[in-house]
Amino acid sequence: MGKRKRRRGTTGITAQNKDVVSKWFGETMRNRSLSVYGIDVPKIVDVRPTNLPAIETNEKRMDNLFLLEDGSYALLDYESDYRVGNKVKYAGYVLRLLRRLQKEGVDITKLRIRIIVIYTADVTKNQTSDALSVGDMVIYTTEGFLSEISSEKVKMRIQHKIEQREPLDDKDLMELIILPLTYKGKENQQRAAHEAVDLAKEIEDESVQEMALAGILSFSDKIIDQKLANEIRRCLNMTKVGAIIAREMEESEARGEARGRKAGRTEGRTEGRTEGLSAALLTVLTSKGEVSEQLKQRIHEQKKNELLDQWLRIAATAPDVGAFEKQITP
Repeated sequence: MGKRKRRRGTTGITAQNKDVVSKWFGETMRNRSLSVYGIDVPKIVDVRPTNLPAIETNEKRMDNLFLLEDGSYALLDYESDYRVGNKVKYAGYVLRLLRRLQKEGVDITKLRIRIIVIYTADVTKNQTSDALSVGDMVIYTTEGFLSEISSEKVKMRIQHKIEQREPLDDKDLMELIILPLTYKGKENQQRAAHEAVDLAKEIEDESVQEMALAGILSFSDKIIDQKLANEIRRCLNMTKVGAIIAREMEESEARGEARGRKAGRTEGRTEGRTEGLSAALLTVLTSKGEVSEQLKQRIHEQKKNELLDQWLRIAATAPDVGAFEKQITP
């Protein structure tokens, strides 16, 4: 989300673990509205992959890509500052999406693509412009400003509902998730992140609690310190993440099998399972702390599925990455 540089003492979550949490959280957004951001667009009906074909090697993926009720696509990005140059980045996202859809046989002349930019409370409406005109091309964005949300009122209302054991509706849940980013300044945002997590832990409905915690971890990853990130990980029910891991392994196997057929080889499915096991192992490890480049390389270079499967079982019970490394080191 907000493109800030990391500071000492604020580790957030690693990119791979964020991808897994964000993927699961994104899937829970189906049939939900973006009205909490002050944006009037149709509800989300599906979540689409954000790893679009790259045009340049240094390109980053967008934060979210949704299919809306009216058939339009919504590219959603979160920013903690305003830069005119970001609109060039958004235009790149649109171009990459068009290229993918065209390859899939979609009639792109009938498409509607929305570029939605959500700004944290560090940015106010009078600081931005929703369009960039460069002659024959105009890049328009739909903007949402978290600075316009009354942080304390939202917190008090949600706190009252949780204390009274009242169920949270979709609006309550989304406001709790984005609550830390409705405050201005990193120190206030970090304090609010701790308060939001404390509130989420008191939610009785386990599925709602999981979504709230995963959402806070995903949306506020740049402001969450290591201690709070670890606390959220411990609270999260990993069965949801485990289901995603299993699905990613199946997808890896299918891709490997397809590559094998294309190349006239029979070992593609085995290669795909190797990729899936490696991805699953790294996902489990990154939920327990930072994974060194040396360990990542060792895992990627390991091609014996039996050993990777054994390592995955060790990682599941290891208290941290260091303990895992000790157990797999001869």
